[in-house]
Amino acid sequence: MVNGSAHAEGFYQPVNDQKAMFSMALDAKHLDIKKAYQTIELFKELVPAAEQASGQVSANYKLSGTLDHEMMPVLTSLEGKGVLKAQNIQFEGYKLLGNLSKESGFEQLNDAAVPEITINSAIKNNILYLEKFKFKVKPFRLKTEGQTSLDGQLNIKMRIGLPPLGIIGIPVTIKGSSDDFKIKLGRKGPDLKEMEDDNDGLSEQDIERMTMLKDSIREGMTVDDIEKMQQRIEKVNLDSLKMKSVDTLKVN
Repeated sequence: MVNGSAHAEGFYQPVNDQKAMFSMALDAKHLDIKKAYQTIELFKELVPAAEQASGQVSANYKLSGTLDHEMMPVLTSLEGKGVLKAQNIQFEGYKLLGNLSKESGFEQLNDAAVPEITINSAIKNNILYLEKFKFKVKPFRLKTEGQTSLDGQLNIKMRIGLPPLGIIGIPVTIKGSSDDFKIKLGRKGPDLKEMEDDNDGLSEQDIERMTMLKDSIREGMTVDDIEKMQQRIEKVNLDSLKMKSVDTLKVN
């Protein structure tokens, strides 16, 4: 479907008629970026820049969260981490690099060709955290890190290393929405605000049991193992796990 190979495993558990839990581990190799963007809705949500890119991408990612009544991920509930590798990337009309090219005066950054990018990231509370990563756009060496919210807010810090070795660099900050952002040379900005999952419609005990199940899942567990774990958690008396205050001054 997307000219590559992928292996996924995980579990799915309904909570009520409006919500379900899911957890998955994905190992995808050499996917065609354009086809993946056009075909996979979650890929479109997490990698919006792929709309203006071609090339291949591989990903090894673990992701968990909740699904709504339409079986779509609730973005504020997503948690995960992993690595994404892209090769032979060609950007065409990518607004971020185009505006960066205009602000810096470096024409090579517009419609850039990138041989390889490796990005380690984590997702929590509606924020995608990007660890510092490096890539080359001849003749420049770029370093990038920061956060993007899953609803399109950007807070990116970048350094454009100048030729020949990139030792001298220009700091850049990119802030705003993906449709309307500002680029400033030589400045830093505050972090993005995190958002919590609202958990509407769930009782306090539902949330506690969901959290216990999510925290109990270990690598290598089968679906049967997870179902047995859930059955054991359903039988747990949650009140018995709560700490009770003790007056240490009383002596029998």
